[in-house]
Amino acid sequence: MGNPSNQYSPNPPDSGWSNRILILAIAGILFLTMYPFRLNIHPLANGASPFLLGKSEKSGLVDALLNVLLFVPFGFGLGEKLRERGKSIRFVLLATLAAGALFSYAIEFTQLYIPERDSGWEDVFTNGSGSFLGGLLYVLLGGSLVGWANTVQRAVAEWMTPLRFTCAIIIYFCLWFGLAARLQKQTQLSNWKPYGVMVLGNSGAGLNPHQGQIQALQIWNRPLSDEAMAAATSAAADPGMNGPPIVEYDSSRPQGSEWISAALATGSAPHAANAETSPLPLQSDARKLIEALEQTSHFTVHVVCTGVEAPNDLWTIFRVGDGAGTLDLMVWQENGHLVSWLRTPLSASRPQLTWFIPRVFNDHEPHDIVYSYDGESLLLYLDGKKTRKEYIVGPGAGLARLVHRLKPGELEGYNYAFYALVFCMAGILLGLFEPPGDFRLKSRMVVLGVGAIVLGALALELVLVQVTGRTISRGNFILSILLGFAGLLWAHADQQISRRRENR
Repeated sequence: MGNPSNQYSPNPPDSGWSNRILILAIAGILFLTMYPFRLNIHPLANGASPFLLGKSEKSGLVDALLNVLLFVPFGFGLGEKLRERGKSIRFVLLATLAAGALFSYAIEFTQLYIPERDSGWEDVFTNGSGSFLGGLLYVLLGGSLVGWANTVQRAVAEWMTPLRFTCAIIIYFCLWFGLAARLQKQTQLSNWKPYGVMVLGNSGAGLNPHQGQIQALQIWNRPLSDEAMAAATSAAADPGMNGPPIVEYDSSRPQGSEWISAALATGSAPHAANAETSPLPLQSDARKLIEALEQTSHFTVHVVCTGVEAPNDLWTIFRVGDGAGTLDLMVWQENGHLVSWLRTPLSASRPQLTWFIPRVFNDHEPHDIVYSYDGESLLLYLDGKKTRKEYIVGPGAGLARLVHRLKPGELEGYNYAFYALVFCMAGILLGLFEPPGDFRLKSRMVVLGVGAIVLGALALELVLVQVTGRTISRGNFILSILLGFAGLLWAHADQQISRRRENR
């Protein structure tokens, strides 16, 4: 057998990290570059070949630097993997450059068919350079860095006892649960003006004389189930199935009696502007409505309307606010799109958190629209069908706000990232720092780790249910468990390499 110092990097560590680093690097790269993982296969403009990519619309020093840094861990992990197999330094550097460039090219090619993404040769160059730098970093410092990581892992694991291990798990989850509750409170309807008004119709800029038509409007202070949604959008359904709404407007009733429910007004009846020519706009005192919505931080809005024909299509369907420019809830039509905005402590100073559903009103036909908010997720049912898009403002959005400018198209990604941060990290810590011992102790630690992940997933759901009042999300519960198990598997990804080195 050859000299280990020639096979591996200088002073090779007794435990490898190449699999761990590569798994983490590839997962991070794919998530950051391919999200939201929706492909739209279509011919490119001017018949361009996708294999030639093109020029990225995003350019600049900051973007280039981020692209380089994104691939450094990939090059580092690949460099360690190649050195473990006895490859020369020259081969490692060339292989990390080539692998990084090819991996980047495959991503850029795919991004051409992801509408939210941008693609270009510049990214291939910067990503490949980052991979090369990662390989060079391993050649220069890899043995020392991985050896230091092994030393820390062993020291912490040896310090751990079953009791300390259990206490550390409890403290870890309690800290995250407290932070999650604090972040989730930023999505509640707690900052609405108590003396607001509600307006139906009216032009978006106050100057457009064209008006769409609002056939019906209903508002509840609770989210509706899928069955109730079907009832709300079905003319044949029993209206009592959903319970009485707080607000109910029906344009088919005689003018002056359009408002069926008396729960909206506080004594002053709604009035119509320009009643001789059009029943819209209508304005009413909305203090009872706002009070009811703030009590639950939930709502369902059902509106049947016909939009304005382009190009004069800037039109407010309805809005709730203080009447002086401050908005709490608004749904409108703009450039044929259906647009909505909701005031919470998270979105109050972020007008970019508007939700656009494209090309809804291009046909100038009546549309049945239902928005349902459960304190965390805003769902949309359009013409009786649930849209694929979901406006999620969970604790992930609140955490991302601290380091990133929030974008509506990324809200679902923030949610996934938050659960990965909590439960993947939990699995990783449980796997890396379990106390050493015989088979029986290790078996107990595995059972403890699995139990901690399952109970932690359930506890987080209960905390968020307590804050938001929503029902338990089976999807989030399962996602948390899977991410926790993925972290455990990741922590043990290099055990075979460690055993092989111990046997040499």
